[in-house]
Amino acid sequence: MKKVIYFLAILLTATACETESSDDINVSDVYQAYLLTYDKTNNNTYACAQFRDGGSLGNDIVLNSPSKVSVNGDVLTHQNLPFGLYYHYYKEHSGELQEASFIFTDKFSKTYTNNANLNLLSPIDIPSNFSTISKSVDLVLTWVGEPLAAGESVDLIISGAEQTSDFTQADEGATSITVSKSDLAAFQLGDGSIILQRYRSDDLQASTGKGGEIMLEYNVSKNCVIEE
Repeated sequence: MKKVIYFLAILLTATACETESSDDINVSDVYQAYLLTYDKTNNNTYACAQFRDGGSLGNDIVLNSPSKVSVNGDVLTHQNLPFGLYYHYYKEHSGELQEASFIFTDKFSKTYTNNANLNLLSPIDIPSNFSTISKSVDLVLTWVGEPLAAGESVDLIISGAEQTSDFTQADEGATSITVSKSDLAAFQLGDGSIILQRYRSDDLQASTGKGGEIMLEYNVSKNCVIEE
């Protein structure tokens, strides 16, 4: 998260608390951020869009007519954020949605089409025999799936009773992620959970000039026990 639970691309959304109208923004300053994320555990997909003034850290932009954004033909509205989702424009789909076509229409009715394709990102899973985290030794989690390709990363999010921490593996060719026992020391004993997230980031296919990003994500979660 860089991410927390379902920490969906915080670098794209940052923490800007103000909103601005698309009527007041120069089109060339509109930063586009798109995300297609599949949650294997719950078997649903979010297709998400976000717009920022001037860059990834800029204020959130609310699209007013004629500005709009659609996903696979469905026009989206600016919504309150559900827990863990950091995009104001989103649509939830049941099951795995492989492709999403995002079309942004600016205030002059010019359109920008950017396509996200989950087929470009290899699936990832947690080993079926994983059930415990021992604080007395380093945790080495070897995921089920392909080694990391260039431009990909894997996050392991560990949650305990009062602690949530995120650990990242971004080395090309890696097949596992390691968490040292010193990093595990802060977790309380008892019930916990992990989320394994695989990411890939690509450039926009159609930019206003300010740029942006298309993020693909595949995640899976599992309960566990944290023991000494």
